Amino acid sequence: MFLAEERSSLLVGSVAGDDESAVNWNFYWDSTSSSTLITHTFVSVGLAKWKGAANASAIKALGSSSFQTGYEAILSNWDRFLIGPNYNFEKKALGGYLSYVWIYDRLHLQLSLNTVDVTHLRASESDGYYGFFDIYWRF
Repeated sequence: MFLAEERSSLLVGSVAGDDESAVNWNFYWDSTSSSTLITHTFVSVGLAKWKGAANASAIKALGSSSFQTGYEAILSNWDRFLIGPNYNFEKKALGGYLSYVWIYDRLHLQLSLNTVDVTHLRASESDGYYGFFDIYWRF
């Protein structure tokens, strides 16, 4: 059984404390390959940017174009493990992400490590390395 879902959005964003703004068109495609594997695809096209928005490379969807794909493995306890590469066209750099989602009933906790360029092995905003923590409630 193969299920797919697609969605698209227009993102207007700015970096707090700076005069940096950008407009991006984002396209998402998720497909269920099996009962324990979901494939994700994300394309972001930078349509416009102002005043150094490209310098905020840690915010990969702001002012630059990128392509990302990856896999979400559903574990036996319903937790999720996500991994995949991404390519940033402006920086000509290969990056990636690694995430774990703990699920307790409707409460979700997510911890992620992301990078825009895997060749720079240090945590730095200019290299695009950043961690991400999220807590959310699913209805």
